Amino acid sequence: MAKIEIRFICDVFSADYLTVKSVHDRIEVGHYDSSNDILNRIHLDKSTAIKFAKTLRTEINKIK
Repeated sequence: MAKIEIRFICDVFSADYLTVKSVHDRIEVGHYDSSNDILNRIHLDKSTAIKFAKTLRTEINKIK
């Protein structure tokens, strides 16, 4: 299996990026800097991650 990591570019600091991955039974969203040091991370359980995804889609649809 290929080892692939998807990185989302941070709009505030151009060298920073976000990653999303499954860790044990939680979803982890990590904020990293250009030297791959973690700055922040949040962990969401399954039901919270689903609600967050729905809220995110709603907010995306509000963008004109």
